[in-house]
Parts: sequence; structure tokens; C-alpha cells
Amino acid sequence: MPLGGLGPSAAEPVSLRVEPLFDGYYKLREWTGLEAEVVNGGQTRFEGEVVYESVDLGRRVTEFSVPVRLGPGERGRYTVPVMMTGFERSGAVRLRSGDRTVVADRVALFPLDANDFLVGVAGRDPLPLHFKFSLRPQGQSRTFVVSLRPENLPEASHLLRSFDAIIFNDLPAGRLSPAQTQALTDWVLGGGHLVVGGLVSTEDLEGFGPLIPVRVLGRQTVSGLPNLERTIQVPIRAWEPFEVTAVAPAAEAQVLVAEEGLPLVVRRRFGQGTVTFMAMDGAADPLNAWWGLGPMWRLVLATERSPTEEFQIRVKLTSLGAIYNALAEQVTPFDLPSAQVVVLFLGAYVLVVGPLNFLVLRRLGRPDWFWFTTPAITLVFGLGVFGLGFSPQAQGVALRDVTIVRHPEDLRVGYADSYVAVFSPVYRAYDLEFPASVFPSPLLPFWEWTNPPDSQPVRVETEGQVRRLKNLSVDAWGLRGVLAEGLIRYGQEPLQVEAVAEAEGVRLRVGNPGPNPVDGVVAWHSAGIEAIGRLEPGAAREVFIRAGPVGGLEDLRLQQLLLAGRDLPAQILNVRRLVLSTLFDDEIVTGEPWRVGGLRLIAWEDRSPVAIRVAGTPGRQSSTVLRFLRVQPRFGPGLRVVAPGTMRRQLVDRDAVYLGPSAFGFAVGGGSVTWRYYLPADFPAGQTARIDLLFNGQPRRPTDSWPRIHAFNFRQGHWVDLGDVGEKVRAAAGAENQAWPQVALPLPDPAADFIAPGGYLDLKVVAPAENIFEILVLEPRAFAE
Repeated sequence: MPLGGLGPSAAEPVSLRVEPLFDGYYKLREWTGLEAEVVNGGQTRFEGEVVYESVDLGRRVTEFSVPVRLGPGERGRYTVPVMMTGFERSGAVRLRSGDRTVVADRVALFPLDANDFLVGVAGRDPLPLHFKFSLRPQGQSRTFVVSLRPENLPEASHLLRSFDAIIFNDLPAGRLSPAQTQALTDWVLGGGHLVVGGLVSTEDLEGFGPLIPVRVLGRQTVSGLPNLERTIQVPIRAWEPFEVTAVAPAAEAQVLVAEEGLPLVVRRRFGQGTVTFMAMDGAADPLNAWWGLGPMWRLVLATERSPTEEFQIRVKLTSLGAIYNALAEQVTPFDLPSAQVVVLFLGAYVLVVGPLNFLVLRRLGRPDWFWFTTPAITLVFGLGVFGLGFSPQAQGVALRDVTIVRHPEDLRVGYADSYVAVFSPVYRAYDLEFPASVFPSPLLPFWEWTNPPDSQPVRVETEGQVRRLKNLSVDAWGLRGVLAEGLIRYGQEPLQVEAVAEAEGVRLRVGNPGPNPVDGVVAWHSAGIEAIGRLEPGAAREVFIRAGPVGGLEDLRLQQLLLAGRDLPAQILNVRRLVLSTLFDDEIVTGEPWRVGGLRLIAWEDRSPVAIRVAGTPGRQSSTVLRFLRVQPRFGPGLRVVAPGTMRRQLVDRDAVYLGPSAFGFAVGGGSVTWRYYLPADFPAGQTARIDLLFNGQPRRPTDSWPRIHAFNFRQGHWVDLGDVGEKVRAAAGAENQAWPQVALPLPDPAADFIAPGGYLDLKVVAPAENIFEILVLEPRAFAE
């Protein structure tokens, strides 16, 4: 957009200056942006475009552009959304007018791996210099900290997805525009971790709206923070009293650290993401010189799952073959002629080439012409058959998309990833148009890195409310893939879901408030899988899902049922391959099939929320939408039970060779791994009556070494050894050596001593040094009266 008429003298030419967002740090296959400033120092109006060339394997793979229109003496700033398909360390940015390059610039880029930890800091930097190089939340490989200027924060959440966490320290929300705040909110909803801290006031936080998990009461002067010192185990040297922000946590928030009733670190889930409020300013005395600041930030930044992992899982370059196969199987671009038309056409041919031809020639007295008329009639009908079979050319290009919609807690918001198959009857380059809220890019499996060498590179052009994917070359009767990522907002909830946890399972009610039918719904939780079926507009259905004694197996069991193709509800058979190719094989939605956490639903329908138009060409679009929801059940009347599979889990510490999640659970070598389980915010932890640890393990030989389970007693401040689980598992397996027996290990009374003030339970798995073992599920279940 033009910034005004304060440009250089009229004698100066058009100039270009480009800076990458976030100092050039980005993660592979994530959208980021380039800030371009264009100055028209000439005496005539300039019209052109800013173009970034993405290069991979030495070829121009994709170009990204925005239009530039400036009058004499005007200047403008433009954000060019770009996606790096390779580990590009620099790139060329050109200012073009037509086919002519007016001026060019280069930008330095810093590619990061998905396992790197990228933190953005806006406001006063609270991170000590030594900590920026030593931070390793969740065992990620490297840490990078980027300073953010509030005015340069993007207005689209997709451009923030390289960040694992963003910290606002002593930064008023008024420094952000409403569009920037909305982008930040959408980023958190999709899995981001926002940390807000410092000495702030109510006015400073007003612009963040429902994001903030506290209500500011004012400031309070303290002489020390002994509870924080005990938590981090590093003393704070405060030479004089200092101030912290006094706050009241929201009802659903969790207090991670408190000081005599004064909450210091408060956290709340927000959609798929997390918001943490810190009542302290790490950039001010005495915390800026505190050696415990690094461990404290590890505690604060530890989340259940890195948001970049959540985003990266969706688009694995090595696994796109499954997506292509699923699309190819679903492509039905052209309808065959009806059987009635074929029969009539064949009957007409037999009638004309036989009796009618003979009668006409006999009437004309030229039966010798039979040798000429018969081939001529056959040729005419042959051309008719060719035209009948090839008539789909007139129908133009065919689009087939499989759209995965992930819903956070607010079902009126959905993150849509559309995998689009472009099928063409002829060789041609197509231009596809999308809404500006959608970010399209060509899918690049290993056999299709770019357009053919004799064609123009694919271009992503942003202009106003439209985003175009141009020059997408498709071979004759070929298939080309496009990924369209977008944030969808619904006027009303596409599904109404209510889940109530009872002693024996979960009672689920699903309704369709929309004007269009939902073709099918399947819900699963713990050991139970139920088909809800087709829902007509305004219809609702209730089912009861009986929960098994151990959670976390539901995804594995559903995957096995889908692979076998037997004992499945009839409604899911039609989309079985699509579910396997998206939800499980490529882990696009669930991320980790073994992961526990609430009730899951998949709904499917045939109306895509992503509108796609082929410019200048008639085309048809057919869709399959897989809607994925995760719901936390509420408690039934008079019952307080945290069912298996509903506690949020995070890895907080490891002193072992942690082999990571497996197909069944997690594997660890010698050492220990500590998991933290969070009770729901409305669970009365102080009234806990009983906590059982539910365990599934493969029976082994009596001589095998087994892990020991420890639970932390927060009241007494030490770990409690619950014993060798191997003996209990072997006893439960019995003489038949039952596979995966279920064992319950009750915590000692009083069970409430094992619940921290923040509402969580810490469990440590201690492995023998000589043995690598695998745990299928270690899941607590809490009861309260």
C-alpha cells in the first residue's frame, strides 16, 4: 500500500529494499514473509510487481509475487508471503515491470529443522544471553531467539507458524493492530504457545481479549520469591524489595508457580495452543541476574507438543505419495455416457450400416456402391463414437480435493488443509484462484519437483482478496497436486457436540445445525468405537461409548480396523482409504496415533469450505471433507472421575536414552523419563479420593528387567517408589501369558498429596541401564467424591 508522497527527488529511479521477516529464520515447508519497500523516484506512474524466486535443486520451483502501483514520488511497503521448499540460505527478489527487471535485491535466510526451537521476543527481552544458547525444551536440537518489532508482526497466522513460542514482555496490546491480534489468536488456536509477562496493567492487556488467562489486580511489592527458588532450586539474590503483578487466575487456568497465594506463572489451554502469563519481569532486577532464569524458562516454555511439530506433521515430503494415491483413487473427473445412449447409438449404427443402407442403395439402383457407403458410414459413426467418448474436453479441467479440517475448542474455527488433484484431458498450464485467506502451493513429491523445463515456473500471486496459483502445468490425462492451507470461519458451528463422562464410559450427543447433510460421523474413545451415521439438517443422535480400562489405544485400534476393512460401520467404508491416507499413514491430523487426550470424532461430507476457481476455463470440483474434532468430556451430575485418555500429558524431564513414541507407546533406554499429567481445571484436586495408575505392558521372561514407577509427593517433597511393575504384569498375564494385560497401581493415601498446586501429577519411569523397554500406556485415573 502507498505510504504517501515523501519520496526522493524526481530524478532518482525506482528503488527496492527487502528485509525478511523474523531475521530470515524459517522452517521447511512453512510460510513466512518478506518485507519490501519500493520508492518511485521517477516522474511517471510505476506499475509492476515484487517477485521472490524460490530455488530448489538448482531450478526455479515457484515464484511469489505481489503487485506494486505507485505514483510519482510515492513509496509503499508490501509483505510477500513465501514458502521455502528447500533449505534456501539466500534468495533473489526482483522488482519487475512486465517482463523487464527494474531492480533486484538479495535476502539472507536461515533455514531451520523442524526439531529446532524458535522463540520470538517482543518488548523488553527477558531471556539471558547464555540461556539463548542452552535452552532445550522437550529435547529439541537447537534454540534460536528472534527479536520481533510489533509493527512488523504479520496479519496472517500462517506466517507465524515457524515459531514454537512467542514472548511478549512488558508490551501493551495497544501496540498491535486488531488484525495482528487476530492473527496471534489464530496462531495460538492452531497450536502456538504465547507467553505474556512483565509489570503490566489491565489497560495493557485489554487488546488481547480472551487470550489472557488472568485478571490484573495491580502490583505487589515482595522481598523475595522463596517458593519459586524451591521449584527451580536456585536462590534469588534480591538486595531490595521489587514488584510483581498481582493477578487473579481465570476459572479454567492452572497456576504452575505461586507465592503465598500470589500466582506467578499461570497457564491455560486455548484451542490447540497454550497461553502462559508471568507476573514477573525477567528483564528487570533481580531476575535479570538470576542463574535460575534459564531453568525457569524451560519450565515455562515446556508444552505438551511443539506447535511446529503439529504443523510440520501435516506435510511430510517423504510421505506425499500416499496423498497422491488417495487423490488419484478418488478422481472421477468425467462421467461415462449413459448405457441408454450407448445402446441407442449402437442400434442406430446397426440399422444404418445394414438394412437402411441396403434399402437406399437398392432404391437408387446402385447396389455396387455398398463397398463405398459401408466404410463411409462406419467412418462417420466412428467419429461419432470418438466425439462421444472424448466430449469431456468440452467440460474443461476437473478438480478433486480432500480437505482435512482440524477444529480447536471453538468449532466455528477450522484449520483446513485441502489436497487438490488437478486433472486435465489435454496438456495445459492452468491458473487457480483462491480466497486471500488461503495459501496455495504445489505439492512436490520426489518425481515432480517443478514444471517441465520448457514452461514457466509456478507462481503464487497475492492481490487484494484473491490469491492465484498460476502456470500450473498438467500433462494430458495427467494429475497435478496442490496444497491449499487456510483458516475457515463459520457463521455457526458445523456440528454441535456434547460429551459427558460417566463411570462406565462417555455419553455423546452430536447434532447437525447446518443446512446441508453430514454424510457420516464416527466417534471413538478408549476401547470404544461408535458409528453415529448420517445426520440430516437439524438432526441429532446420541450414543454411549463404553470406555476400556486404559486409554490411549483408541487410535491404534481404529487404525487396525481400517486396515483390515472388517467389522466397520458401513458409513466409514467409503472413506476408509482416505482416512488411512490422511489421519494415520501420514499423521496429518492426529500427529501421533498413540497420543492420549479426550474424545475424537471424524465427520465427512462433500461440500468443501475452500472455494477454488480455474481462471478462464470451465471446470468442475468434487470434494470430500474430513472434519476432525477432539472433545474433552465434562463430568456427569454427582460424579467426579477423570477417565483414562482425558488427562493432558507433557514430557517434562528425561535422563535417559529416550527413543520417542512408537506405534504402541514410548520406548526408553537406561535412565528415567518424567511425565506430567494435568487434571482438568474443574476437578477438585483437594478432594481426591483415589488415583490409580493404569498400565499395559507386554509380558516377558521372568529374568527380564522391568522399569519401576515413581510418583512425586508434593506435600513431603520426595519421590515415592511404587515398586517393580514387571511382577504385577506377569501375575496379571497368568499362565496363558495374556498379551498386554492391564494392571492398576494405586497411589498411597492420601492421594491428594500427589497433586501439585498447579493441578498436575508427576510420574517417573525408571529403566534399568541394561534394558530397553516399551510401555504401551501409563495413564492415571483419578476419582473424587
